[in-house]
Amino acid sequence: MKFIRLFDPKSPIDFVGKFNLTNKVAMAIPTLSVIGLFVLGINWGIDFSGGTEMQVQFKKAVPAQDIRSVLGDLGFAKNQVQSYGESDNFEMLIRVERVTTLTDKDVGQVATLVKTKMASTWQNAKDNDRVKAIFEKTAGDRISLYLPLPKVEKKAEKNKDAEAIQTALKALGGTEPTSLPALDDTTLDAFSTQGFHRGSVVEQAKTLGMDVTAAPEKQVETETNDLLALDKALQAQEQQLVALIDNDSGFKLRRTKRKGQEKADTSDSVIRAEPYDGMVKYMIHFQGITDKIGKALNETFGGAEIRRVEFVDSQVSQQLRTDGALALIYALLAILAYVAFRFDVFFSPGAVVALVHDSLGALALFAFARIEFDLPSVAALLTVVGYSINNTIVIYDRVREILPTQTKDPLTDAQVEGYVNEAVNNPLSRTINTTLTTLAASVALLLLTKGAVQNFAAVLSLGILLGAFSSTFVAPATYLGLRKRFFDPEAGTKQKGKGHSREDRERGIV
Repeated sequence: MKFIRLFDPKSPIDFVGKFNLTNKVAMAIPTLSVIGLFVLGINWGIDFSGGTEMQVQFKKAVPAQDIRSVLGDLGFAKNQVQSYGESDNFEMLIRVERVTTLTDKDVGQVATLVKTKMASTWQNAKDNDRVKAIFEKTAGDRISLYLPLPKVEKKAEKNKDAEAIQTALKALGGTEPTSLPALDDTTLDAFSTQGFHRGSVVEQAKTLGMDVTAAPEKQVETETNDLLALDKALQAQEQQLVALIDNDSGFKLRRTKRKGQEKADTSDSVIRAEPYDGMVKYMIHFQGITDKIGKALNETFGGAEIRRVEFVDSQVSQQLRTDGALALIYALLAILAYVAFRFDVFFSPGAVVALVHDSLGALALFAFARIEFDLPSVAALLTVVGYSINNTIVIYDRVREILPTQTKDPLTDAQVEGYVNEAVNNPLSRTINTTLTTLAASVALLLLTKGAVQNFAAVLSLGILLGAFSSTFVAPATYLGLRKRFFDPEAGTKQKGKGHSREDRERGIV
């Protein structure tokens, strides 16, 4: 079988002679990308911009594409739909961008209601002016409500009057001490319930000669615990707040159905923070988006039940952005170290420059085509980096094999350029074949899929083309530039045993 050769190595292309032109193109691509990123910004996906995640159970299997269509009709252009759990459970995980149905007027209405109905519960009546509601539209259907600390019910002082206690004790059995019964746990509890101090009762019982059989822990009066009392008051305040907003504000709190529950409830709709500076913060979650989506899904498919609702807030989204950027930076640093170790210091900068070129070039797709940047996009960029460095390493390896390391006279710049040009031409057929076959697969995904997979394929397709360009032009050109600028020819001619040509290796020299 005869193999088809796209390019004849005996008729090489003058790649080095085109480096001046390709260097300008290589500088223009990332420059335009950076300008686009600064001017237009990135169209952040749900993973990085925050959103609402719902676990929905249907009575029958529903195609993800049909759900996406319903979400699109509701105005949720950014959405992710995927199956969840066992296939026979008919559960889907739905994520939509963070959109709120609340307005500033609605939030003010809730704050006014709380001030009116709960003013009498504050520790200080003047604190009613400190009630504050904070609402951010980018945070979805939730508000932060700051309330003054509630009144704490103080425990009444126990009666320690000796005469009153002795009178009550004598009434148990008569006037003679010998006729008085023992002071056991039940009797002591009864005295405590009547308001007598336990320790004082024990003391007066011993004075009257009574036999004290009550357990030692029963004989000690439990002191008032201010923290426990405050926590109890805060729990009562939270319960009152939930009932007030859900019943009287005109807005419904979100409801969540946990595993094992028959009905969804509002148990996690209000989240209380620790008190600070006389105030306590409540994070209040309303139905809003989930109610709107749940109603539409029920009308379209029937029997749709929202079993769980969670939110990706801005802090988590920012952390994901940071982690994604760090993943790309660590990959570039690792490649820089590997190439420097595998070849030499003149090769590694070229590899990194090529990879930065490819990464920034691929990012241009997010700026100008407005493709959503989500977690699969980070995976696509890392894939592009890995694919590009593979081509670059092949060409660099040919450069190292062809370039003589032991010469009588120093190599001239023209000679080095000739060797580099030969190194680029030798694997040219391989570069084109691997690029076209990989590109065919990624383009097929681009044309036949939707959503996150399609975005992934778009970035990968562009990255493959950029990787082929940078491996052929950017990396070798950077190597030549650094060698001309920093390489010491005299030192190079004196290196012994640093490497061997391909002919030497074929003869078995190692």
